[in-house]
Amino acid sequence: MVLRVSKCLKEYTSARRSGSAHQMVLLIDDNFQYRSLRKRFFHLATKAKCGFGLVYVNTPITTCRERNAVRGDSARVPDEVFERMVTVFEAPNGCQTSWEVNTWEVKQMEDAANIEEAMNALIQQASREGKKRRLAQMDAQRKAAQQHRDRLSTQQSVLHLVDLQLRQWISTQLQDENTLTSGLPKSQLAFQLNQRKKSYLASMIQSYSNIVDSIHVQGKSIKEVFMLLPRLRHRVPRWPSLFTLRSCSSRTNNNDTLRSTNVRVRYAPSPTGFLHLGGLRTALFNYLFAKSCGGQFILRIEDTDKTRQVEGSVEALVDSLKWCGVEEDEGPNLGGPYGPYIQSQRLPIYQEAAKKLIESGHAYRCFCTSERLQKLRESQTRHGEATMYDRACLGLDEKEVEERVARGEPYTIRLKIPDGKTAVKDMLRGYVQFDHGGIDDQVLMKSDGYPTYHLANVVDDHAMRISHVIRGEEWLPSTPKHVILYKALGYEAPTWAHLGLLLNEDRTKLSKRQGDVAVEDFRTTSILTLHFNSRAQDKGFIPSGLVNFVALLGWNPADGNNQEIFAMKELEKLFSIDHVNKAGSVVNVDRLRWINSRHVRTLFAEEVASDEHKLAVVNDVLLMISSDLEEVGLPSTPADVVEKFGLDYIWRAMYLMKERVSVLPEFGLLCMPFFTNPDLSSSVAQDMKIMYIDESTADLVADVCSNLCNLSDEEFTPDHITKSIKAVAKNRKLGLKKVLMPVRYYLTGMDVGAGLGDTIELLGLETVLRRLKFSEVTCIT
Repeated sequence: MVLRVSKCLKEYTSARRSGSAHQMVLLIDDNFQYRSLRKRFFHLATKAKCGFGLVYVNTPITTCRERNAVRGDSARVPDEVFERMVTVFEAPNGCQTSWEVNTWEVKQMEDAANIEEAMNALIQQASREGKKRRLAQMDAQRKAAQQHRDRLSTQQSVLHLVDLQLRQWISTQLQDENTLTSGLPKSQLAFQLNQRKKSYLASMIQSYSNIVDSIHVQGKSIKEVFMLLPRLRHRVPRWPSLFTLRSCSSRTNNNDTLRSTNVRVRYAPSPTGFLHLGGLRTALFNYLFAKSCGGQFILRIEDTDKTRQVEGSVEALVDSLKWCGVEEDEGPNLGGPYGPYIQSQRLPIYQEAAKKLIESGHAYRCFCTSERLQKLRESQTRHGEATMYDRACLGLDEKEVEERVARGEPYTIRLKIPDGKTAVKDMLRGYVQFDHGGIDDQVLMKSDGYPTYHLANVVDDHAMRISHVIRGEEWLPSTPKHVILYKALGYEAPTWAHLGLLLNEDRTKLSKRQGDVAVEDFRTTSILTLHFNSRAQDKGFIPSGLVNFVALLGWNPADGNNQEIFAMKELEKLFSIDHVNKAGSVVNVDRLRWINSRHVRTLFAEEVASDEHKLAVVNDVLLMISSDLEEVGLPSTPADVVEKFGLDYIWRAMYLMKERVSVLPEFGLLCMPFFTNPDLSSSVAQDMKIMYIDESTADLVADVCSNLCNLSDEEFTPDHITKSIKAVAKNRKLGLKKVLMPVRYYLTGMDVGAGLGDTIELLGLETVLRRLKFSEVTCIT
């Protein structure tokens, strides 16, 4: 029935949109059907911007007028519409349900005229009443809306006046104090000033009657106004945040507060291969957080899992971070006051912590073999249970444990998870609560005497005075275990922030098992080729571009700042953990290419173009295009190429193409015409030949050569060269493109590139004439 009604409603809606002035009446004789369909009808009516009448009839149609069985709004309908609806709801033969038995059987009624008259009267009456109700509702809504606007206006006026009064009061109080010392650094002065403002506001809130009575709005005290306006009354406890001077944003205040503490963060990778983009993001955010707060960034190598270690990966990790400009303040190479910074060199510290946990009853020895644990997991999986340790060794008495240890029986040490719940405060997610019933008794020490990540992580973070732990979201489920460990060892826990995952463009998790996720895959040069002989692809992204892109994976600058291109120094100043998003971030390579292209342009900025800088950039690019150079018979080593063409010539060629380059290898194709003759057999060149070269091209090119030869050495500049080519087009009454493209074809063999005037100037008149003279034997005749 619902489907049949919906079909009629769609047809009726189309008729209304085409200009029909009639309303529709649906006659339903069953209370249940009426209630179930009523909401659907009025939703469609609102969507179609028209009215629907809904009449509920619980008696034969002839008694409608006497019973007044009308519910909802209705209006007059044409006879054909009414007959149509009666047909829709007509009961089929043999139906037994209440609504079907009592459906109107118009064709069997004797007095059709009486039926129509009764329905018309019924509909007209309901229409008039419905219209009155709608008008009354509209008036009430307009009045309520106006009252709401007036109330908001009054509240804003009150807030503005209170804000001014409070600022004036604070300024007066501050002027009376002489405790600030002019010899302090500006940052400390600003911090003390802000703290004073907060303390004055806090004391004022506790007993605010001493000032609110002196503030009047429209003849009433602020206290009276607050009592009259509920919304403002609820604002009273939030005065400190509401009226703090606006020049101190939340980001600035937070960083100022952190600057007064000793912020120490760390990045602790495992040497299991290359540096993942997610790892770089974690290291970068820790580094930027430390620099923005005046803290220290520590690099620690967590190499306790010997089965997964890859030789040379430590060097690769350190080199990748250094290449990106993420340099540690303390670490394996630099040392520091809390070293060593490689976990395999700190084993006695972990063993002592594990012993302390056993003695205090927060951990226990487990003698279960790997075979038993495997069978336990399989059994739990078959029964649909969570795979957790069953605490079989928790109940062993002390004497039995000592005997088994004395016999040399291998064992692990497990953390005893207490009953209850743990609430973890996260800087990005707020409080996250975990029920201990779902937390396994984690292995802390393996049978080989090496700690697991959980114990080593907590012990080292405490020993190295780590104040903030910024890591990936995948570690959030492990955090309650760490909280329990901190409490069991009597340590003060750090502040946590768990970053959202990095995602592919289809929003699946970015994984090391997929391609193009290693920093090495994006580098201009790769240390992995030395250590692993791997598939490093050397895509040619530059450090500043990759860092800029990774910084924006979850972080954004302050509100209203649409800047997307940042240097590392800018990131160090602007970064704030308050502007980090907890949601996952999509790794869009197209956006990476766009950001990198902007940073490539900065390589060729005039203010940094010293000879040392030029040589460094040219060497990087030549390394990336060495295979292209070899293919055309040119030297493949940067030193030989520079010796052959000269540093300035190569630099100028790359400078001309910088606007068209996203990654460094693209310089190879674009700059090759400056190093060797163009490849006129390429597909691009063949297409250009078909489009632009004909029997008249030789004469046209000869005119261009003649004009170029007439230029003096002083006039051989891009502007004069372009004017001479335009003169040829004007004399021949051709469009400029008809002249430019044949010349570009013979000079470069490419349909894109630098401006033709710049290209000709750099190639030199001799090379240009030689290549253009070639047109005499290649033009179509």
